[in-house]
Formats: sequence, C-alpha cells, structure tokens
Amino acid sequence: MRKVILGALGLMLLVVSVYADYKSDVENGVKAYKNEDYQNAYKYFKAAYAVKPTDNLGNYLKLAKEEYQKSTDSLLDDAGVQVNYGGWETKENLIAINPCYFAFGTIALYYERKIASNLSFGLTAGYSPTGDSWNGNFAKAYGFVIGGLINIFPEAKALNGWFVGPEFNYYRFKYEQPGYSPALEIVNQYFVTYGMHGGYRWILSSGFVVDLSLGILMNIGMTRTDSADPSIGGTTYMNSFTPSLGCNIGTAF
Repeated sequence: MRKVILGALGLMLLVVSVYADYKSDVENGVKAYKNEDYQNAYKYFKAAYAVKPTDNLGNYLKLAKEEYQKSTDSLLDDAGVQVNYGGWETKENLIAINPCYFAFGTIALYYERKIASNLSFGLTAGYSPTGDSWNGNFAKAYGFVIGGLINIFPEAKALNGWFVGPEFNYYRFKYEQPGYSPALEIVNQYFVTYGMHGGYRWILSSGFVVDLSLGILMNIGMTRTDSADPSIGGTTYMNSFTPSLGCNIGTAF
C-alpha cells in the first residue's frame, strides 16, 4: 500500500512539474513574442505545443516561425544577399579573359549578363597577333574571333554554380609567309564552331570569378592558300566534331 501511495505522489509531482514547465514555456513564449524575439518565442511555443498541442498555441507557433523567417530575410536583404539565393553572390555582370584561347595565340575578352535567375547571355571578342601560329615562320599573321553563348543555370542562381547551354563562334585568320620564289604565300582560314557546353562557376564575395567548362563543337570551315607554286595553292575544307575546354578568370559586379 505504501508503494502505491508513493507511486501516486510521484505521478502527481510529475504532472505538476510538466504543467509548470508548460505554463513557463507559454509565458516565456508570449514575452519573447511581444519583445519581437521570434527565435526564442518559437522555441518556447514549440516546447509548450509538444506538451499540449492546442489550436491556439499552434497558431502562435506558426506566427512566431513566420516572423522569425521575415527577420532573417530582412537581415540578408540589408547585407545585399537575395533570400532565395541562400547566401550565393547576386552579381549581374561578368568580365573575364579565357586563357584557353592562348593556345590559338589569341587574347579574348568575355562579357556575360544575367537575364533571369536561371539565364544569361555571353559575348566573346578576341584578337590574334600571331594568326594561330607560334612557330615564328610567318612574315605577317593576324586573326580574330567573335562569338556568343547562352548559359542556363539549373539551380536558378545565375551567374553562380552549374551551367549548360549552346554557343557559336566565328574565327578568321590570315598568314603571309615566304614562298619558294620572291612572292609570298598567303593563307586565309575561316571557320565557325557551334555546339553545347556545360560547366561550373565560382564567384567569391570579392567579385573574383573562375569557371571551368567542357563542350562538344561542330567545326565547319575552309583554308585557302594563294601561292606562286601551283602545288601548294588550293583550298581545303574542315567538317568535324571536336571536344572543347573553356576557362574564365575575371570579376563580377
């Protein structure tokens, strides 16, 4: 009988303790809510709701959560970070150079503009003072490249993260080199590339940008050689698929 009484007393004390905690959590939650401390208000209301899940308390729990979310969103806005970007940089413009063009003896400048959260458009323009050659045999050589592309960002955080899209480029090179007679051999090369690419981009808080991409491109073009030697002159054509490697280093703003 004594054990039964002690057990009943223990149960009563437990109930009183739980009720006291519930009452304290409700009071602390209301106080925090009035003071606009929504984070703690949510914590206390959640603890009280776990003990006694009433509709009224559930409504306050929902309000505290919503107000806390608004306050954090406002803080991010003040810092210049869009809430739906989750801390990603929200730059809208990018200027960079593409070191991969150095293999063609070309210095290329790249510009990209954000159009929507999942879409951007880029332009490339470059000049080649070596005419796609590094063997030093040409008396005169030069060339240029212009191109455009579209980047689609699956994560809808343009200009950050993964991207994929189509691209198009036009190349024009001209070389002049000594022939077997006093006349020069003149080589004109024209070709276009088009296809798809995909890659990943990092934008740091400082605005520094680096990205890497891979693609598959169709190459269509021609090389025409004008020479005093008939065995050298003529036209050859290009029509093939080739892989491509891209890299941009620059700044976003």
